[in-house]
Amino acid sequence: MKNPNEGLEGPDLQALQVADFLRAHPGFLLEHPDLLAQLELAVAPSGAASLTGRQVAALREQNHELRTRLRELIAVARANDMLTAAMHALALGVLRLADPGALLATCRRGFAGPSGLEPPVALLAFGAGPGPGADWWFAAGDPRAVELAGPLQAERPHCGRFKQAQLSALFGAAAEGVGSAVVAPMAGTGFRGVLAVGHADSRHYHPEMGVDLIAHVAACVALRIDAWLDPRGA
Repeated sequence: MKNPNEGLEGPDLQALQVADFLRAHPGFLLEHPDLLAQLELAVAPSGAASLTGRQVAALREQNHELRTRLRELIAVARANDMLTAAMHALALGVLRLADPGALLATCRRGFAGPSGLEPPVALLAFGAGPGPGADWWFAAGDPRAVELAGPLQAERPHCGRFKQAQLSALFGAAAEGVGSAVVAPMAGTGFRGVLAVGHADSRHYHPEMGVDLIAHVAACVALRIDAWLDPRGA
C-alpha cells in the first residue's frame, strides 16, 4: 500500500503528522488547555470571525496579561526577599559591633544594596554626657535635635519628602542631593535618635511604603547604643 505521506517533506510532512496525531487522539487539546489557548483560529472566508474565535482571542489576551502580571509579582517577591535578607544581615552586624566608631559605616554598607553604591545615611543620637565617644553622638541641646523634634518624637518611621532644614540636619552637605528619605526614630535609655536613608529621587521614598524593616534595624541600633552606654546591662 502506498504511504499517503510519500513525497512530502519539511513543513508539509510535519503538518500532516500533527493532523494524523490529533485524529488519533481527539481528546488531546482538551487535556492540554494551555496549548489550546495559544492556537490561532483562521477567520472565515467571508471575513467574519466566529464567536468562538473571538472568545479564544480574548482568553489568549487575558492569559498573556496574567502571565505578565505573574512575572512582575515574582520579580517583586524576589526583590523583597533580597531586601529582607540584607536588613537581617545588617541588624546582626550592628548587634555584633564592638567599636562605636564603626556603627555609621556599618549602616552605610548595609543599605548599599546589590549595586554596592552607598546611599546617604544619617545616624544621630542625642543624650546627656559624653556618650560612647562616637561622631554620631550629640548633646541633648544640639540645634539639630530641635530641628528634628518631630522625627525624634515619632512612634514609627516616616517616608517621603522633608523640609530642607531637616535634610541638612540629617545629611549635612549631602542634603542637596537628597530628594526623599526614610527616617526611623530610636529611643534608648537616656537618649533619643534617628536613623535615616536618603535617595536622589523625590518619589523613591513615599508614605505608602512599608517601614517594618528599617524600624527593626533602628531598634537594633538603639539596643547596641544602650549596651555601649551601660556595659553592665549588655
